[in-house]
Amino acid sequence: MARDELGAEELLRRADRAVHRFKESGKNGWAFFDPRIQDRATERLETLSALRGAVERRELVAHYQPIVDLETGRAVSVEALLRWRRPGFGLVPPLEFIPLAEETGLIVPLGAWVMREACAEAESWRRAGAADVNVCVNVSAHQLMDQNFENIVAGALMATGLEPEGLTIEVTESSVMRDPEGSIAKLTRLRDRGVGIALDDFGEGHSSLSHLRRLPVRGLKIARQFVQGLSDGDDALVRGIVELARSLGLRLVAEGIEEPVQRERLEALALPPGPGLPVLAPAGAGRDPRPADC
Repeated sequence: MARDELGAEELLRRADRAVHRFKESGKNGWAFFDPRIQDRATERLETLSALRGAVERRELVAHYQPIVDLETGRAVSVEALLRWRRPGFGLVPPLEFIPLAEETGLIVPLGAWVMREACAEAESWRRAGAADVNVCVNVSAHQLMDQNFENIVAGALMATGLEPEGLTIEVTESSVMRDPEGSIAKLTRLRDRGVGIALDDFGEGHSSLSHLRRLPVRGLKIARQFVQGLSDGDDALVRGIVELARSLGLRLVAEGIEEPVQRERLEALALPPGPGLPVLAPAGAGRDPRPADC
């Protein structure tokens, strides 16, 4: 509904911006044009343009979050997290560029960079004396469905010299279910080569035992929301996941432990020690979106 004296071309342009805005939040909705939409669109284009050259300009950086065994307190692996050091903006939060990379397909080259960088770091740590270090890399649905995914993983291992056992790929069930047959086949072949496969955010979304039986995983990561619920004494779901992991002989990672009571409850649920013993991600580690929760 135009109240200004605008030409047809400008009216259509504004309508298109409004349509794009409401599509971002789902269907069956409506939106009025807001001048701020134009500002966000311009900012989006600028971010996308800068992100396209981030790899070549060496603006990407990987941070590593240790994963600690609850029983021994020893770091057993690390998770690679993608960050973008954008000139003039500092360290850009993942939520400001990862969704855009997912939407545009840029997540594939970004993910390839993370894969190789993480493997290189892990191999350097091994040469420095940490012989059993393992690095975990998050992989998105777009990466899984890419026809070169297996070659990217194999190429990263070959180029860096890291043994396949030193790498664990983390996927969410929703990512795998975009193309279950193709994704499971790829993950199984990588598993057979020695690469570890873990299921991230377990219990969130549409997790099912039938899917779990088909996936070639050796570990589960409890969704953060369930770990947070331990502070209020809500441990029913975590208890069930612990028992499931123990019965299947899977390693279990509890994500986002930030309070002593959460750790205490997990330690109590994990006893007696055995397969599926929960592992602690350090307090204040933060949470990234897929992949690069990376």
